[in-house]
Amino acid sequence: ELADNSTVSVVIPTCDRPTEFLGQAVSSAIGQSLPPHQIIVVDNGRKAVDASLLPEGVILYRLAPRVGPSRARNFGAAMASGDLLAFLDDDDFWDEGFLKEACAVMRKEGTRCVYGRKDVFRDNTRKPYKIPEANQITIPILLERNPGTGGMNLVVFKELYWRVAGFDETLRVSEDRAFALEVLK
Repeated sequence: ELADNSTVSVVIPTCDRPTEFLGQAVSSAIGQSLPPHQIIVVDNGRKAVDASLLPEGVILYRLAPRVGPSRARNFGAAMASGDLLAFLDDDDFWDEGFLKEACAVMRKEGTRCVYGRKDVFRDNTRKPYKIPEANQITIPILLERNPGTGGMNLVVFKELYWRVAGFDETLRVSEDRAFALEVLK
């Protein structure tokens, strides 16, 4: 069960993204109405992230170039000290209430893992893209398609994350669906 004093570590893997994209992702993590315990950026790009461009307090780790998002996420999770892990991709951002709402759902439903809604911006307009509902995140549906499980909208208890061995580092695509399948097994 999610305790009132539970802490959230945000893990952001990055790989050769434009500085403004990573900056927006980090800013959205910092600006949460439920402030994270820590923000960890794991760089596996060919060109190293300039640490001086990150806000004070953001932890930056550098891995070998192109090891992939799964290894970067797993490394960040291993370095995290929070009770919960929240994953955000380097080209995405969260609404300011994302962590607060995710934790509220976890408390109310007694869940150990939640996925948030995904929106897209097209023609300067925000549009719902995928809204993962509990009845859509099932093994049969995940084997057919991805209803919204991702590496940018996931909050999970660290204990559960490691019980299912994190993200599969042998996969270059669909590692997000594979993670959800492991949680459901």
